[in-house]
Amino acid sequence: MKWKRTYVTPATSGEPPCMAQKRINYKARVLAAIAADKAGILGGHSSLVRLPPRTLEAEQSSTEEGEEDVDVDVDAHLPPRPRPTRLPPLLRSVRSQIRLLPPPVSLSLSLSLSCFCGDSAGTMTMGEQSGLPESLRLLDAAFDGGVNFFDSAEMYPVPQRRETHGRSEEFLGRWLRARRVSRGSVVLATKVAGPSGQMNWIRDGPVSLDWQNITEAIDSSLRRLGVDYIDLYQIHWPDRYVPMFGETEYDPSHHYVSVPMEEQLMALGRAIDAGKIRYIGLSNETPYGLMKFLQLSRNSQLHQKILTVQNSYNLLCRNFDAGLAECCHHERISLLAYSPMAMGILSGKYYLSDDGGPADARMNLFKGLVYLFIVHTTCIY
Repeated sequence: MKWKRTYVTPATSGEPPCMAQKRINYKARVLAAIAADKAGILGGHSSLVRLPPRTLEAEQSSTEEGEEDVDVDVDAHLPPRPRPTRLPPLLRSVRSQIRLLPPPVSLSLSLSLSCFCGDSAGTMTMGEQSGLPESLRLLDAAFDGGVNFFDSAEMYPVPQRRETHGRSEEFLGRWLRARRVSRGSVVLATKVAGPSGQMNWIRDGPVSLDWQNITEAIDSSLRRLGVDYIDLYQIHWPDRYVPMFGETEYDPSHHYVSVPMEEQLMALGRAIDAGKIRYIGLSNETPYGLMKFLQLSRNSQLHQKILTVQNSYNLLCRNFDAGLAECCHHERISLLAYSPMAMGILSGKYYLSDDGGPADARMNLFKGLVYLFIVHTTCIY
């Protein structure tokens, strides 16, 4: 794997020599990131390609002042990969049936799972953007292509409305029954919605993530999916103030009294004991939140049950690298990256044509999602 390194003359750029020789042009940064992503090293060794963006003026200046093409063998500088740990029984049982589409970002358990999360091509828009026939065709194509991990949420589809609440889970359940998919051949994941002042059709908000809300949410998801158990049950977003959905700075003034994590873990533990769920995942979490959940579960059986964190991750949003990557590596927690194509922006379909992309594309159908994209996926360094 090669990339292009650009040197800027210190006398004209005003930079110290040590800084000038470390500058890499913005185009090379993106190309290197894409190459690393294809090689499956984007998550584990992202520091090789995470560089500050450069303005167009600086880019033109560097090419005018002088540049030198240098071949850098990236692979020779990669540290050895961590030894894979033993997979949980659930994942070991289906490992031989799983194919990578595409290689997932996994820092710990070496989960050979094909992630079919809502933002990339999955259930998040099923029931709103795509009707039942199209959703069934999409699920058929994914399953036939080797995908066996399906992620949903009780609040889906988006944009969320009272009239469509829960349809994504219902469509996924109808597909399982219509195609007579063996329950042991797929891994089903879904999420409980955190506190929200807008979605009052979901348990009046929901007001909080106390044990009653979590228990009711699990029972409702099981009913909509039409299954006896859920493989991976995730807290969609925390029941406390955290900077998320595009925010990057913590503001202590926004703190509020929330349901203790101990109570949330108690509810999830009871659901595991009852056979309703098997493993626990977090979503839109911070390093503090992940480590606190692990600390509180340390002296119980739940410590081995917390497997994943599902956060936004793509070439435009790399917040995961700042702190969560280290936590996940040492604690053997896997990242489920949602919005890997930045809601389709990175596919080029919205700006490579004069008409702004297909009329039935998500951000053309739902104009409000344009703002969601801006705050959700442009947290660039």
